[in-house]
Formats: sequence, structure tokens, C-alpha cells
Amino acid sequence: METITIVWGEQNSPQFSWYVDGNSSSGSSSSGQTKALPDLEQKVILKADLASLSSACKERKVVLVLACQDILHTQAALPPGAKKHIKKALPFLLEEEFAESVENMFLATEENSGDIVNVRAINRSYLEAIFQAFELAEIEIDFVCSQLDLIEKAETGYQVVLTDQLALVVDDKNHRWYCRIDQFMWLIQKQLDANDTEELPVAIPMQVYADDQKQIDMFNQQLPVGRFAAEAEKISSVEQRLNANYSKAINLLQGSYAKKTDNSEFKSLLIQLGTVVATVLVAYIFLLGSQLFQLNKHRHELREQRVAFWKTAFPDRRVPGNPDKELRIYLKQRGAVQDGNTFLTLLQKVTAEMGDLQAIYPTNISYDAARSEVRLDIVAKDLPALNRYRDQLKAKQYSVEMSSATQRGDGYSSRLIVRGQ
Repeated sequence: METITIVWGEQNSPQFSWYVDGNSSSGSSSSGQTKALPDLEQKVILKADLASLSSACKERKVVLVLACQDILHTQAALPPGAKKHIKKALPFLLEEEFAESVENMFLATEENSGDIVNVRAINRSYLEAIFQAFELAEIEIDFVCSQLDLIEKAETGYQVVLTDQLALVVDDKNHRWYCRIDQFMWLIQKQLDANDTEELPVAIPMQVYADDQKQIDMFNQQLPVGRFAAEAEKISSVEQRLNANYSKAINLLQGSYAKKTDNSEFKSLLIQLGTVVATVLVAYIFLLGSQLFQLNKHRHELREQRVAFWKTAFPDRRVPGNPDKELRIYLKQRGAVQDGNTFLTLLQKVTAEMGDLQAIYPTNISYDAARSEVRLDIVAKDLPALNRYRDQLKAKQYSVEMSSATQRGDGYSSRLIVRGQ
């Protein structure tokens, strides 16, 4: 995605400048291809005409660069402890550096900072007025930073960028400050005197950038001979050079001004949680579907078995539409007696005494409703098991008649006539 950079200028300035991918408004992108931007032939536009830039910002990332004169650039030393909670006290730690009330200032801090945290402070009303202007122009801002933060940190010594009448300065300790070009020598000398030691003086490296050679020459004339090892470089555009480094700057879209999409941690957690819930739900639905399929298959098999049993039990009768109902009516009619001992009740109590069906089991069961008796043809593995079953029924107060046992293979068979209690 291309980036459109809007250099807002000072608060009282009536106009701003803009660039696409660090190039001028002629439409050249960083890839060298020309981008057509209708109705925008000027790279400097009045702030009142901000809406004219709306169409150009639709499919581009919008970076807003504020003037360093409107932002306080400072550092604060945080005591050991929970940095997240200690940072809440920053406005009161830096209260003496503010020219107005703490309540009127908005503070942004550097992410992943150590004990020394870089802080940017700006008037809250001014910042909200800018956001309101962009909202009315239907332009969504993706990144907001100070122009001073666009300078790369010096590896050794100082790095100075000359723009308009200002000198933007950053040293190898990431201290950032600015001043008028004609005041630079006085301020830098004051810093050097404060840090002066008895060691032999060594020329301090200084890298200077500007897009005006005359400005570079005048700046070099201010520097004392032998105090700085200055290397000056003329570049095509200072603003384009600075705007290419916005990703390393402190984003002022923090706290209540942070973009909703920036809350990626919480959003990512919700997405992961939703994914897990959806996966579990799909797996559960699949499991229920497979179980339902198995139950339907089992029900179909049971229906086929029921039809087969019906045809075996009633070969001369057609299979009814509801065999269960017909069987219940038939059993009720066949099993009803005056004392309430139905066939099913008696059969349940008699078979419950069998216990281990490996030792004893019935081969045929019949019921005489008139006499209220169950006739069982029993096969037992041995005579003691057969006699034990008979004695158990008698112990339950049943009337039991057992015919003589006959040997049947490895076991013994007999017929028992059991009458109700």
C-alpha cells in the first residue's frame, strides 16, 4: 500500500504540504511509476481545503507529521517497578516542563522503553481540533508523529537536519531538540560546557543534511574550528528524506486516540477464541451427526429384527403397521389374571433367579393364563445347578414342580412348572 504523508506545519500556519511515498505531488511513486492524482497539482494546500485531498487518501496509508514547535520532546527516568502503572504518573513527573496545566496536555510514550522513556506532549485541544478537521474531510489517519522524531538516531556525535530556519538535532543518546539555525552554536556550546571534562578535546562527529548548499555553508561557518568533525551532505528534499523514516517515530495515536484496529492483541485473542469455539462446535455437531446416523441405522436394524420376530411368532398373521402396540395388547390379554400376577411379572421374577446364564438357561417358555403358571424347559450344566435353581424358587414362596432330569450333551435338561405366590 502506498503512503501519503501530510506535513501539517505549525499551528498558526494556514497551509500544509503533502507527498505520496516520499515523492512530490507530481505523482511519481517510489517505484518510478506515475500516479495520476486529479485536481491536485500543488503540493502545498490550504488547511481549509483539506477535503480536496480526501480522494487521494482513500486507498493509501495516511501519515500526519506535526511541527516540532507544537510538541514538547522530553525524557523521563522511571523508577523500578511496574512500568505500566508508573507511566500513569508521567504527567505529574513532568509538570514543571509544561507551560500550561497538566489536564490540558496529552502525553505519548515510546513503546518497549527501558528506565529512560521518551515522552511527547501536545495540547489536547489542538490535537482534537486536528482530528476533527480530518474527520470532517473524511480522511482516516493511520499514524501521527513529530517532525523531530523523523530524524534517525546518530551513531556517534550528532546528526543535524537543516529545514527552513530550524536546525533539528539528535545525538547518539537519542536526545532530540531543535532551535533556530542562528542559535545553534550558542546552544550546542552551552551543552558542551556543561559536559566538559579535563580530558583532551576530541573532534565530535556531526552529520549535517540540507537541501540548500548556501544554508550548509553558512551553518559550517558557525562551527568552531577543531571542535566538530562535520560532514555535510546536500540532498534533494529534506522533507522527503525525513518522511521515509516515520515507522521509527513515536506514534501519537495512543490511549483514547488509538485506532480501533491497533488493539490487535485483544482482537487477535477474540479471533483465536472464536476459532477454538467454532472448531469445538463443528466437532461437536459432527459427533452428534455421526451418533444420529448410527442410531438411525441401529433403529432400522431393530425394526427389521422386530418384523422377523413377528413372522416367527405369528406366521399366519400379517405384520401390522405398529407391531409394538399389537404385542402390548396381545400380552395384556394373555397375561391378565385376577390376582394381578401377569405373565410378564411372573416371568421377570422367575428368570431373575437364574443368575449366570452360562450355568443355566431356558430353551422354551410357555404360560397358562387359566392356571397362572409358567412352564420352563431348562438346561443346566450339572444337576446341582438345576436343583439349586429349583430351591431358590421355592425359597421365594413359589410352587415348583420339576420333572426328572435327563442328560443332554454335557448338561442336564428338565421341565419346571412354576406357579405364582
